[in-house]
Amino acid sequence: ETTRDEALDIARRLRAVLRDLSHEGQKQRVQVTSSFGVSALLERDLSAADLLARADRALYIVKASGRDNVGFADAC
Repeated sequence: ETTRDEALDIARRLRAVLRDLSHEGQKQRVQVTSSFGVSALLERDLSAADLLARADRALYIVKASGRDNVGFADAC
């Protein structure tokens, strides 16, 4: 069992690790960015697909707001 805050913290730490990765190409340095959508299993969920659909919506909200961030889907 992971709390909302713990899940967000994990996603933020993963994002930070990925951001610190870079690759020196022949002409330029490539910086890695990432976005994560996080959600919690709700009593009304009939399947894992319900949970994943909320996390996916949270991800697209993050991407629309500028990317390289973490968002949580409360009950959207």
